[in-house]
Amino acid sequence: MAEVVKKETRIHKLKLRPEYYEAIKSGVKRFEVRINDRDYRVGDIIEFNEFDRTKGYTGRTSILFTITYILSDFDGLKDGYVILNIRPTIVDTMANLLEGSL
Repeated sequence: MAEVVKKETRIHKLKLRPEYYEAIKSGVKRFEVRINDRDYRVGDIIEFNEFDRTKGYTGRTSILFTITYILSDFDGLKDGYVILNIRPTIVDTMANLLEGSL
């Protein structure tokens, strides 16, 4: 089930390599490993944009996911990194994106 975006939700725009973009878009991959340089929180939205290291942004449609769980401070996980559990998101109105939630 998809999550509805609330007005106070923070949105993180992130680059994603083509092979990971496809795995997330298809539903095979439901997690993301990231440096926690954005103070990720459960309920935040991630907007993934496909990005090729040699060509730049590919222009493929942005896809939105809600962070549902954050794993940090775990043996084997590099300091400063987190594993984000994610699920597909529905944006209830464009106004929610424009009213201070970006």
